[in-house]
Amino acid sequence: MNVPDSTEAIQFCHRKLWERDGNVKHLSQVTDDDYVVNETLAIFDGEEQKVCLDLAAARAACLLALERVTSLTERKEELMLRLESIEAKVSTYILLCMSNETVPQLSRFKEKFLPVPLRHLASAFASNGEVFPLTAILFRHRPELLPFQLQILDKLPLVAPPESFAHLLPVSRTGPTCFHTGEHGVNGLREWSVMAHYMENMYEMRLVLDDRDEAVLLDRCRHFDNELSTLEDKSIQEWYLTRAKRVHHEIGSLSVMRDFLQFASQRLNCSFTSISSFADDMDPGLRELCSMYNYAMQLYQIYAGPSSTLRS
Repeated sequence: MNVPDSTEAIQFCHRKLWERDGNVKHLSQVTDDDYVVNETLAIFDGEEQKVCLDLAAARAACLLALERVTSLTERKEELMLRLESIEAKVSTYILLCMSNETVPQLSRFKEKFLPVPLRHLASAFASNGEVFPLTAILFRHRPELLPFQLQILDKLPLVAPPESFAHLLPVSRTGPTCFHTGEHGVNGLREWSVMAHYMENMYEMRLVLDDRDEAVLLDRCRHFDNELSTLEDKSIQEWYLTRAKRVHHEIGSLSVMRDFLQFASQRLNCSFTSISSFADDMDPGLRELCSMYNYAMQLYQIYAGPSSTLRS
């Protein structure tokens, strides 16, 4: 009779305890990296739960598997990408549940959140005017969503106050690695990497779970930014012009149009108040934006009256 040595017996016990209790502490003691990775992926595959655990434990298993997958020799890149995608979605889902004061459930995550493409999730949040979840998903999943940023922002209701989503508006001539806080000129530019701190300090909007979550996110985005081709200024300018026209023709709100065009001026790095819309060398798109801004300001002053206070 072959008697396993003590090491094998201990490993066997850790596996059985993990499979029985779903305690990631036992999984972390298993030295077989293939087993750790496969067990973690099995948590999210299929409808039946092989291991009973909550979503926080599932996230911990993902983080453990991401550490272990680097030692594999077969399908390492494929498995790493899959684990990164799952862990990113798990963390985002937990964050959104926390903001809604609901308990994150693994079964609901697998059924309602994991299978849905990020672009569809972001578009749904935008269509409903849900700025916090939209901000969270655009910040946390920039590598996947940046190519669709303008189309997603198009879904925001035209009646939504522009200041509520000003931090999401695209910035020209800096690339998509920056956002604008609303301060004048370049003083308002911030790197995307500090958005979590900025939003928490300014609006008590929490975009990361903890320090480790932030480190993982920034590492992914830093690698992405190094290979990034910036959004074209022309596309950004056309997006502002198209949305301003829609605000004007579809809802006719002078205050929304005025505020939106003020934000556009900052983010296009072009002051509509200090240039002439009739300048010969002016870009036609900018000329039209400038004309619309001056038109909105004149009408606002007429209808609001001399006692109104306008933003500079």
